Amino acid sequence: MTRYEMICAVIISATVAVANAETEVMKIEMNDGSMQVVDIAKIKEITFDVRNDDGGDLQGHEAVDLGLSVKWATCNVGATTPTDFGGYYAWGETEEKEVYTRENYIDPNPNHVDMNLCGTDKDVAHVKWGGSWRMPTYAELNELVDNCNWTWTNIDGINGYKVTGPNGNSIFMPAGGRKCDDPGYGGLSYDNANGYYRIGNHIGEYTYFINFCKCCVDIDRDYDYRTLGFSVRAVTD
Repeated sequence: MTRYEMICAVIISATVAVANAETEVMKIEMNDGSMQVVDIAKIKEITFDVRNDDGGDLQGHEAVDLGLSVKWATCNVGATTPTDFGGYYAWGETEEKEVYTRENYIDPNPNHVDMNLCGTDKDVAHVKWGGSWRMPTYAELNELVDNCNWTWTNIDGINGYKVTGPNGNSIFMPAGGRKCDDPGYGGLSYDNANGYYRIGNHIGEYTYFINFCKCCVDIDRDYDYRTLGFSVRAVTD
């Protein structure tokens, strides 16, 4: 459906009126004949987009087309809003833990060979959300970093990056920190300062991930970090 068709179908008429109290309002008549009246003073921005009619494939979650090869979720796995940190997961694990150590890590790749968990029962995004959701690949992560504009910002007290794609659409990725083996921090450290986001690939002996802070956005690799609890942002084709 084109933007024009969507506007015609959803907004039959939109008019700006002035009530007796001199309050400017926008009136929107819906297809069912009902009327929605919105105080213009309360409107920050009006945008039009095409809702993805996926036939249930997205399982109630929202995806944003950034103009890349895949669509990116609006929030982290385990979160309900874009500013929620969501869950923290070791690479290849699908449940959270009180602490994250080498001893309690279930390694799906003990031989440390090339492996791709995307879309499998070791992919936390696919397990938790179902449908077509999965963890991003290394190539998709590179695409997000290299082809998007990353702007450090704060939304409702939560630091993170507004990631704007080539087509102008954007997502927010909060700086949720990471969980490790230090119970003195409640297992959580660097929250609201750094963001760590996993991918589904294990390339050789390394796992790769986004590591960002206010000053930079990097794709890092590490041998031991696969055991730590990182955020996960899902994608869909």
